[in-house]
Order: sequence, then C-alpha cells, then structure tokens
Amino acid sequence: MKKLIIKKERNLLLFSDVINDYPLLKIRLEKHTTIDEQILKKEKATEEELNIYRMRNDIVTQAKNEWQIDTSRSVDLLPDDKKVTCEVCGRPIKNVFYIKNSINQNCLRTGSECIRHFAIAEKQHLDNLLKNAKRLKRREEIEHIFPGIDLRIYQWSNFIDEQPIIINDTLSKKYFELGDLLSSIYGAFLKQENNSDKDSEDEIRRILNESDELIDEILKYVKSHIDDVLYPPSRIFRQMEPQGVAWLKQDGYITPRTLFRIRDDEVAQKIFEKYDAFFNTNRITILNVSPKHGVDYRIKRQANIILTAPYGIFCKKYGAEILRVNDIETIASERDLVGVGKVIEYRSLESLIYIMQDLYLKESPYTIEELYYEYNEVYFVVNNGLSREYLKVELPGLEAIARELVYFKGTENKKKIHVFLDECRKKPGNVTSRADYLFMKEQREANSRRSGF
Repeated sequence: MKKLIIKKERNLLLFSDVINDYPLLKIRLEKHTTIDEQILKKEKATEEELNIYRMRNDIVTQAKNEWQIDTSRSVDLLPDDKKVTCEVCGRPIKNVFYIKNSINQNCLRTGSECIRHFAIAEKQHLDNLLKNAKRLKRREEIEHIFPGIDLRIYQWSNFIDEQPIIINDTLSKKYFELGDLLSSIYGAFLKQENNSDKDSEDEIRRILNESDELIDEILKYVKSHIDDVLYPPSRIFRQMEPQGVAWLKQDGYITPRTLFRIRDDEVAQKIFEKYDAFFNTNRITILNVSPKHGVDYRIKRQANIILTAPYGIFCKKYGAEILRVNDIETIASERDLVGVGKVIEYRSLESLIYIMQDLYLKESPYTIEELYYEYNEVYFVVNNGLSREYLKVELPGLEAIARELVYFKGTENKKKIHVFLDECRKKPGNVTSRADYLFMKEQREANSRRSGF
C-alpha cells in the first residue's frame, strides 16, 4: 500500500508550526507513525481530511522550509557503541546534527541523510560542519595530551615581540622555524580521521621540549644585554627602512652600518651619552641628538657657536669612531667636523657672522647692517666714499664661507670674503639704495608686529 506520509515526514510535521493549521492531520499523525490509503479508508476519513492529504506535498514543503541548521550547536561525534536515535527517522546515528524551527524554536537531533532528504542544508555545508566537528574533536584529544598547545601556537610570535630588546636572527629564526614546524604538524594532526597518531605526538613533544630550551636561551640573552644601549627595543624597527631592519636583525645590535639609520630619538641620545670617548678626544660637546632634527654640537675652538649636522650624515661619517669599532681613540679632522655641520641656530649664526666681520671686515667698505633670519638674508652697508649702498646677501652662502673663515684662519681669508661680497654685488637685484632699504625694513618690521614677533 502506497504511503501518503512516511515516518520522517510525520515526525518533522508534528514539530513544525504549519501542523497547527491542519488539526485533523495533527490528530491522525499523533495516532499513527505513517499514513496510507488503507488507514484513511478503514477509519472513514472525511472529505475535508482527504483534501488535506491531496495537498500533503505542499504541507510537507512548507514544514521543511521552517527548519534550518542550529548554528548554536556543533555536530556531536559519537563512538559506534554510543549511537543515539534520529528524532526524524528513528534510525541510530553517530554523527549528530541539530536543526531548529525558525518559527516555534523547536529543536531536533538528526543525521545528515534526513537533512539532505528535506533539503534543509546542502551537502557541502553538511560536509563542512562534519569536518569542523572532527577537527574540534581532534583538538580536544591533543589538548588533553598537551594542555594549552592551541593557545601556545596562536601566541607563538608574541614571545619574540614582547622581549624588551631585539632578538638576533640566529635565535629568532630558529624560534620561528620551530613554531612553523609545530603549526604544520598540529594542522595535519587535526585533519586526520584516526584517533591515534604516535609519530605526530612524539614530534610535537620533541618540538615543545626544544622550544622550551630555546626560550630559556633567549631569556638569558635578554638578561645579559638588557642594559646595553646598543641592544635597543623592537620599536626601533617601526621607522627604519627595510635594509636597516634586515641588518639590525642580522647583527642583533647597533653597529656603524645601522647607527645612521636609526630614527628613534631616545635610542640615539643614549648611545651618544654612553659612547662619548670620541667626542671627548676631539673636544666636542654634544648638545642635542635627534635623528629628525640633527646633531647639535660645539667644537672647543669656537665654543659659543653651535653647529648642526644631519643625524644620518654625521653618524655615517663618524659611526665607527663613535662606537669605537677598533677600540682606538680617533683624532678627527677639525675641518671635517666643521664641514659636516652648518650653523643654523639664530644666536650662533649671529655670532659667527659678527666674528667674521671683526676678523676680516674692520677696514672694509662692507659693514653688516641687519640679519634677517626669517628671510634667510643679511644686508651689508657698502661705503663708497660719498655714497652708501645696501647689499643683500643670501644667508646660506654667507654662513658657509663665514664658517670656514672663522674656524680656520689664514692669510687669504680676508681676500676670500671680499671676493665673495664683490661677486654678490654683481648679481642683479642685490644692491639697493638707502631709501629702498629703509622702506623694505619698515615693511618687514610692520609684518613682524602683525605676526606677533
């Protein structure tokens, strides 16, 4: 006899919300596990009830559309001797899925065959759920053997990142290689179906033991170098270019080839403070060190003048001497020390130019009238007998020649500055009358007042 409603359809319908729309069908299903024509004929079903059975396919479709995979529960994997009964078809199952009614919130445990029968989920989705469940089961098994292993793998790289100083490539690469190997074996272990894998367990145990020994070695390394300024914190990598990062990791500490690449003010300042033998030998006073703003320093010969050199250029030139690579005191060329820097600070610049005037322009037609620092200009008064002119000179050019003449006196210096100023007079627009100069000066002073200077 042809079944009108089979057992799995009957069970799904009874837990679905749509059954409440068909009370006659509900009564019949509660009484029988399956429905066929013989039962309806024997129990004298009314025409109204028969009409319901004629549209049973639509009712079952509506019922199955109410159900979906219960995402709040994972698949239960049971051993063969602990199978449970599917609440849809009544057969024993060991891979237990859970479905939930989206309307009345009823839940049923079932197997993959019933889910596919009612098209509640696609096969690929079920396969993925089952795969994830098996993986989770394997994780539980290996976690029992190696407590905390999953978290340890997840946080593996944090150990190196959290160290107060950079760890050299010899140690860090070995540590990361162990982590990659452990992660690979662990991942393969989770994918396997069988419950026992002695070889993988032994390899995981070996890696964990080796990594524990390596961690102790790294901690000893940190302890022995934590107070050495040449072993900086890992934050130093953030502003360094890739080549500098690679070399610093390779060396494990700051060397001449990485000193000039540093962009961290605090690290640079500590190095200059500790490694000061080169500066003391060459009678250099370091005033400030900043990879961004440069190195401010004085040379004893002109102690009232501050020189500023770009940090990178200064350290590239004198890095080996500062760090005493050969442990030999180095006497640097004073001309080089002066040449690597410039006089930028206002008071030092003013001192430099006026010292030059006192040395070489006392009996000259050229006299400094005004230094316009913010305009990068210096104006000279030029006395030509009865007439007076005003000469504009670009400050950078004047600073360069003044620095040379003040630091290094010579018989030709007076001639050099006069030739320089004479050349400036020949350039169009550099010479102006007294009236034009006073007008320009008044305008600049007015601008300064408006700007609050």
